[in-house]
Amino acid sequence: MHIALRKALADAVEDGLIRRNPAERAHPKPKDAPEMLTWTADELASFLAFTAQDREFPLFQLAAATGMRRGELLGLRWRDVDHDAARITVRQQYTRQGRSLAFCPPKSPKSIRTVELDAGTAATLADERQAQAFDRRAWGDAYRSDLDLVFCHPDGSPLDPNVIGRRFSRRRLAAGSLPAIGLHGLRHTHATLLLEDGVDVETVSERLGHDSIQTTLELYGHVTPRMRASAAARFGGLLERARRPVATEEGLEPG
Repeated sequence: MHIALRKALADAVEDGLIRRNPAERAHPKPKDAPEMLTWTADELASFLAFTAQDREFPLFQLAAATGMRRGELLGLRWRDVDHDAARITVRQQYTRQGRSLAFCPPKSPKSIRTVELDAGTAATLADERQAQAFDRRAWGDAYRSDLDLVFCHPDGSPLDPNVIGRRFSRRRLAAGSLPAIGLHGLRHTHATLLLEDGVDVETVSERLGHDSIQTTLELYGHVTPRMRASAAARFGGLLERARRPVATEEGLEPG
């Protein structure tokens, strides 16, 4: 409630309706955040394999591969996909504004970003574009080509974010014993897996479109202990390799 109120009052400040945001210091951020549920790499791979034939599979894969928000996924246009460079640019989102759904700018200026794709995800998007060409021909002039959406109904019209969220939850349940996460959990899973694999926080923060690295650290502080343990283990491995005797030309160990 505080987050929503603070955002509304921040808009009022920007519009010149009030001088300052009274919610800025009214409620400190909670120190003990609830546990964030994410999937392991094996669990994510299992889910993607289970949904490989689903119409929503390209959306699920892109969400997992980029950490994009639901609205950003549904607002993605083909003109924002660079197939040759294997990257996408987030420029808009399709989300609920009051009682209606609308296209609008991303959550913040930092959310307008370019995200590189892995080869598998890039190929999935290329296949999706070819499949969508069939829908365009089938619907003819009735196809909403003006929207240029990557993820849409067969007639090119936008998808309802809530419907997509429910479809993800149903497929997750059907996939078997996977931790109970929502579609947004793929965003958290993306960030957690990258951090655990040693990708620096700044890069992860840029991919997610966070306002600052501090935001990323606050959200994914649960990963830090594992990152520290991994760093210690990596250093130990480096030192161990350095201590190994190096064979001489005669095949004898020095010293």
